[in-house]
Amino acid sequence: MHDELLLSCHEPSTLERQWEALVDECRGRPAVSLAGRMWFLAAWLFVGLVSVWDGYLVWLYDCCIYFTELNPICKYLIKLNRYDVTLLLLCKATSTLLVLLVLQVLFSRAPRLAFPVVNCVALFQLLLLLFLHSA
Repeated sequence: MHDELLLSCHEPSTLERQWEALVDECRGRPAVSLAGRMWFLAAWLFVGLVSVWDGYLVWLYDCCIYFTELNPICKYLIKLNRYDVTLLLLCKATSTLLVLLVLQVLFSRAPRLAFPVVNCVALFQLLLLLFLHSA
């Protein structure tokens, strides 16, 4: 009798299990399928690779990038550094790493929110890539 009472005290009730499931879901712990994780990884890598390609093109065409660059902030950074692209590349790399870090943290904490965000960023990068190769 005493053993049964001791065992029943340590078994979680249905209410406790439901509470733990709710807390896990709020913490962003719902199970993400393998396909979902692979999709996130592919989109995340695509964002980084397009940014690397953009930086490579800036470095490759550093002699004339000031005249062809359409972004006024990028033009300002080039002019600020005496028409050298080093500052621009440093800012691009830093911002890309920051975005990738935020996406990774978002995926680990709230995967339901991370998917639409990474998809929007990847779509923007795709449009950038298409623009870079049409110009």
